[in-house]
Amino acid sequence: QILLRTLSWRMNPPTTKAFVDRFLPLLRLPRGNLASTVSERAQFFAELSVFDYFFVTENPSAVAYTSILNAVQGLCPSHIPKDVVWSFQEDMERYVFLGYQRSWLESMRARLWHLYGKSSECKIQKKGSLPVVAVEKKDSGQRQRD
Repeated sequence: QILLRTLSWRMNPPTTKAFVDRFLPLLRLPRGNLASTVSERAQFFAELSVFDYFFVTENPSAVAYTSILNAVQGLCPSHIPKDVVWSFQEDMERYVFLGYQRSWLESMRARLWHLYGKSSECKIQKKGSLPVVAVEKKDSGQRQRD
């Protein structure tokens, strides 16, 4: 109570950005350019979510997770080994997103890609930056959402 009174009840729930920062180390990328690129791209996808009312009712943790997956998917597969991505997905879906159907997470990812396709960043990338190439994912079955 003392803590809450001191803060005058000015507390906010964790943001999508906070979850991206928390989840990225679980991807187990070596520090450096690749980790920075994935972080920047994941933050960009997370920022895109504020432009779509669909994401208002979604948990920031789920938006962060799907943003990270899209950031990784947009890289050339040779940059991040498939087993690293699969391990990340399995761990996240096993321990963090127990109540989510894989299809719901995939619909969130598709919606983020749609928003990305409308962005000026996408237009810049189409002119000559990194190609957007999919990273295969291991299907571990459906889970129901709470």
